[in-house]
Amino acid sequence: MIWVTGIFRVFETLGFDRPKLVVGLQVALVALAALCIAWGLRLEHPQWAAITVFLTLQPTRGQILEKSSYRFIGTICGSLFGAAVAWAGQGNLAFELFALCFWSAVMTWAGALMRSYRSYATLLSGYSAIIVIVLNPFNPDTVLDVAFDRILTVLIGALAAVLWAAFSGMKDGGVEVGLKARRLAADTLQSAGQALRDPGSREIADFGKLMAAAGLLRDELHTLTANGRFSGTRRIEQMLVSLTDLLFACWQEPQNEALGATLEELGTRLRGQSDYDGMARALRRAHGQTGNRALEQALTALSVSMEGLQDPRSRLDLKTPERHRYELDWSGAAQGALRIFLVLFLISLGWLLSESPLFQYPLVSAAICVALATTGVTPRRKMVDVIKGQVAAGLVAVLTEVLLWPLFPTPLGQLLCLIPAALIFGFLRAHRFSSLSAPDYSIIVFLLLSPGYVPYTETFSPVLRASMAVGGSLLGYMAFVVLFPTDARDRRKALWRMIKADMQQTARSRSLAVTVGDWRQSFAGRFQRIAHWAAIEQGRYEREAVTMRKGLVTMELAEIVFMLRGLQQRAGLSPGLQRAIAAALERVGVSRTDTYALVRSLKLLAGRLKASGLTEEAELVGRGLSELGDLQRLRRETAPQ
Repeated sequence: MIWVTGIFRVFETLGFDRPKLVVGLQVALVALAALCIAWGLRLEHPQWAAITVFLTLQPTRGQILEKSSYRFIGTICGSLFGAAVAWAGQGNLAFELFALCFWSAVMTWAGALMRSYRSYATLLSGYSAIIVIVLNPFNPDTVLDVAFDRILTVLIGALAAVLWAAFSGMKDGGVEVGLKARRLAADTLQSAGQALRDPGSREIADFGKLMAAAGLLRDELHTLTANGRFSGTRRIEQMLVSLTDLLFACWQEPQNEALGATLEELGTRLRGQSDYDGMARALRRAHGQTGNRALEQALTALSVSMEGLQDPRSRLDLKTPERHRYELDWSGAAQGALRIFLVLFLISLGWLLSESPLFQYPLVSAAICVALATTGVTPRRKMVDVIKGQVAAGLVAVLTEVLLWPLFPTPLGQLLCLIPAALIFGFLRAHRFSSLSAPDYSIIVFLLLSPGYVPYTETFSPVLRASMAVGGSLLGYMAFVVLFPTDARDRRKALWRMIKADMQQTARSRSLAVTVGDWRQSFAGRFQRIAHWAAIEQGRYEREAVTMRKGLVTMELAEIVFMLRGLQQRAGLSPGLQRAIAAALERVGVSRTDTYALVRSLKLLAGRLKASGLTEEAELVGRGLSELGDLQRLRRETAPQ
């Protein structure tokens, strides 16, 4: 209708995204329907059905099913643990609060070490136990009823979200991510081919864009494991790692016009295809066009992953270590656990000293926002969005309870007054200023406005309850500022420390635990995330060009380390060369990779290798020195004056 189109145009001029607004309003209506169903079944806390719908909103059908499933699993685990704590505590407030703080810390630690919605389910089980107990007023006789009430309301909300996704014509995320992966593969093959054919055309910025895109796509893959797609997403992830390894190997190769032309042709061909037909066979044929071992291994790994994507029945697979083992941030997980424990402990202490049940609001609010923000790349920035959403929710809740509920005090009147509060979610979701705050708005507004089954009577001041709820997130924000501040820079540094530790262990250990091919694959997976986080920083702490150059230097040094470890096993080396090799490995094992001492050691080694007739090995060390020099020069050029 014309007048509807005109209304949407007005909203677009105000900065609202029309497609997001339509979807947001649809989700709000589905949430209201779930709320009405739970309320009609006379469940004690029907608002959690609506909150579940809001929180499971995802771009694709598979993601909604996946998140709904894991939300239900996490709710069951957390609710049952909360019931067990209430039964064990027998009304002992101090014991139950301490047990909840400890449980949330453990679940936050475990969730920080996981990926995809398994992490979400683990975090949710942590604060579900808190919700069950604080909503129960610490009565062990009825805690099981509250636990099953929460499980049923979440199940109603999850089913409503899944049914809406099924009948709303939402797109399939697997098809879209497959298309993105194929386009990225075509771009990478073309860029790798151009780097081989014309080394003078190599641009570090283009290299960084491809790495950042690969890291972003890997994050998206972690949310696409529903409907049996796990094996498919794993093969795409293997392909992305192999593409990164191939790009590194091509940048390390001085020049190879024949192979470069082949890769460019394959990239152009893949861009025009709808699948990977013939790509694995063509990559295997390209092996004969290079004598570079690293390049051959990268081509082999890429052909294996593409063959698996073309034929899911193929048993060919990459030999990979434990999934994501090389990315686990144990230190960050421990810091996140300690942070949430201290925040919840302080709120619990305030509850014990004041004996006021009002502290249930900051306890639930802080438990949810701190747990979920812990796994984010930039938690403090996320907490700002959380606070904006909760402030908006507190304002809406106060206005509803002060202005509307006294006019419509009946249970049905309370329910109908929630319609405007729910629809506001759609508008917040559609505006760029508040889009990331919409989920937190939905949590707090329905936490504060729980429709009952008796006429409305005011228990606590609406302003006081809203202030307490927002206060929990403010305390969480201060915790991220004071306790182990974390952002993309810190996460990037943590991965660099892991990479450095692995290289040092390889250089100094008595026996090699991994092959050079395994190390390259591990580094490629890590570096994708580093490049993605560097793009998020947008050059605030380190220029992306420096990050990319550090990656090239690291790969060159790894090749040198494995080459030297191989030479140590060779008989007939002169004592002077043996000492030079040992000195270089020792320097790599204890120093920063850009120190002058390392450069001096490598220069001495290159001379000894050349004098011993080991020309190829000397050239490899020379390329490493060249990369180190480029990195040091780039750092001087980009350093703040």
